[in-house]
Amino acid sequence: MIGYEIHEDKVMKVINVVVNDKMTLEQAEKFAKDYKIITKPINTKSFLLDIDCTDMKVVTPDLIDNLGDTLKMYKETGFHKVIMRVRYNNILKMQLTRLSREAELTNVEIINV
Repeated sequence: MIGYEIHEDKVMKVINVVVNDKMTLEQAEKFAKDYKIITKPINTKSFLLDIDCTDMKVVTPDLIDNLGDTLKMYKETGFHKVIMRVRYNNILKMQLTRLSREAELTNVEIINV
């Protein structure tokens, strides 16, 4: 896997994203393009965005702005709910919480699994 997987479940009305380890800036840019291709033709207000961050590492300073931009993209897409699953990584959870708040992504739930 190249840092992420993304796919749509039309029956369950879920966009599933899996983020592996940490992405490079180039992978993050490709993810944004793939994300827009998948989400453009659907009514996201009736979909859930489920993001598996269990293999994700703490975000380094060089990628923190990119993660913030990604969370803004999630907000702009308009999903009825966004779930992020982390594996008991309190620093990562704090980063995601802070960046979600800064992006005004109010419909997010960050869950320890």
